Amino acid sequence: MWQVTIPALVAALAALTGVTLGALLEPFKLRAVRLARIRQDRADRSAKLIETAMNCRARLLSLNIIHRQIAAGMPPSGASEEDRLDAYRNARNDFRKAVALLELSGPDELAAAASSVRKAEDEFRAQRYTLDDDTSIGQDYPPLAVLVKMRELEEAVHEFARAARRYMS
Repeated sequence: MWQVTIPALVAALAALTGVTLGALLEPFKLRAVRLARIRQDRADRSAKLIETAMNCRARLLSLNIIHRQIAAGMPPSGASEEDRLDAYRNARNDFRKAVALLELSGPDELAAAASSVRKAEDEFRAQRYTLDDDTSIGQDYPPLAVLVKMRELEEAVHEFARAARRYMS
């Protein structure tokens, strides 16, 4: 009789121990999953901000090029000014959504870095109609004022990426 009962008792005790440990560890597992989800959301939102900021940058440069071509009396190459302006507005709308989501979800340092990127994009946007200084329209380089603001935007994006990396690892 004891030969049948002892293995059953050992099995029951092992099962009870496993269930108890599982119940005790469940809050820790849930917390780990929640933190991983938060990190992933931050990573996705940060990537979206970087992607949309660089898209705005490209669209603003495109607008500057076509504006300089029109001012120089040259026929615009590629898409029309209206099409480029629509593409920029769509890109900027996506960018502003990405910034707002980061400001909403935090943390504060990341939200501040996102706001800095937005400010740099606003300053770059103010230069979109800048004409050539003393260079030819045929050259590949935009005016110096546009280049300065473009580089400030790029630097703000790099600073944001450094701040975002601290919250993803």
